[in-house]
Amino acid sequence: MNFTSCCNHDDLHEIPFVSALLDLKKKMSTSVQTLPLSRGKSLKSPWLERAYRDLLGDSILDLEFTGAGEFLDAFFFPSRSLHQAEQLAATLFGADGTLFVTTGSTSSNQIALDAFQIAGARVLVDRQCHQSIHSFLNSARCDLDLVHPSVLCDEPDQHWWDLDDLLEQALWQQKSGNHYKLIAVNGHSYNGLIYDIPMVIEYLLQNGVRTRNFFVDETWAIGNYFLPQLASGTAMRMESLLKKFPDLVVVATQSAHKSMSCLRQASLIHYKGNGIRPILLNSRFKFHTTSPNYAILASLDLGRAQLQVEGTDLFREVARLAEKFSKSIQTNPHFDGYSIQTPRSDFIQPRHVRMDPTKIPLNTTRLGLSPLEIKRKLFEDHGIYVSHTTESSLWFHFHIGWNEEAVEQLLSALGKIAARTKRSCPQTLRSPVPLPSNRLDVSAKPISNPYQSNKEPSRTDSTVVSA
Repeated sequence: MNFTSCCNHDDLHEIPFVSALLDLKKKMSTSVQTLPLSRGKSLKSPWLERAYRDLLGDSILDLEFTGAGEFLDAFFFPSRSLHQAEQLAATLFGADGTLFVTTGSTSSNQIALDAFQIAGARVLVDRQCHQSIHSFLNSARCDLDLVHPSVLCDEPDQHWWDLDDLLEQALWQQKSGNHYKLIAVNGHSYNGLIYDIPMVIEYLLQNGVRTRNFFVDETWAIGNYFLPQLASGTAMRMESLLKKFPDLVVVATQSAHKSMSCLRQASLIHYKGNGIRPILLNSRFKFHTTSPNYAILASLDLGRAQLQVEGTDLFREVARLAEKFSKSIQTNPHFDGYSIQTPRSDFIQPRHVRMDPTKIPLNTTRLGLSPLEIKRKLFEDHGIYVSHTTESSLWFHFHIGWNEEAVEQLLSALGKIAARTKRSCPQTLRSPVPLPSNRLDVSAKPISNPYQSNKEPSRTDSTVVSA
């Protein structure tokens, strides 16, 4: 489809960067600067041009040109079409402002953390944050303490920290006369664990924590903003807190391509609070490539427009499809070799923790096949890719690209795998393995300061983080 033909004039003013990019595309014939690949002009051999176009298509090649500055907008300090697109995204997510990033969430995390100016400072960081967050804080020579999970549920692989433990840890540090300059937490893990961020921050501040800078890893949290039961717990819902604590600053990063109709490496930085925008812009200038990808920027503008129009309906449908899948597994006898993995019956969910209804752990213990074996069969025999597995479960991440047909395809594939397994090894069907205790033994913490991390953390401490 021709990219221009799908957008009429009334639509284009709602996607300002896309509109400006299309106008520039019409005007641009050649460049004496860079990008010889533009419009495929550098491809002299027919076979090579065919390979490029088969892989990338005409639209991507046509968008590979240079026309920033006065002809489009300045990426690092935008004031026209890109700035308008970023502000529309900020309004959608309830942020004071938003920055687009085309180099992935690792870059977004570096930009956001650098903006807090924390080199050498005391920082409290959630152990389950993305690995790039730990790497940056270490490279900035921050004096780090780790927030360790105090609640463990190995299956379905969900670990979280206790809110009172977090408060005690922050207050303990204040007693030494040096409060944390930044507290960094994971707002939503890859396996569906969600923290109510406004509740967490309000609890800390109202109980005497003096930290006013908070970073939130919301890599997987975009859908929460559009589900009524989860929206109030997102990082940008800070209006009431900012009235009580006007010096509060909250910055969150999101991996847009995981949840939106965006290209890979599309990422968002949202912020709330005074004075942080110019510092964030300077940090983006320091860490982002000077050659941002126009197609990725355009996909962020388009993905935002889609969610503005139909975001709530899209994510409600995702939740419905996930529920349909779960009920089919639980009620259809063809799937009696599987079960939906849930925490122990005696587990009490804390008030600051919620569960993502669109992320489903499928236990395979009764079938007698390991999750890795089923993962391989799903891909090799049915073309279905699953990323995350645990010792007893596969994790299915439902997203806005799912539909009824995809759910039926997955159920059919799982049913065929189960039927073949039962025919070949009928004796393998067995009872589920009991789950381990959901409490960690924390009695071994040092008495002098139960929250102090080693200056040189072990490999386990520094690498066991969310994807």
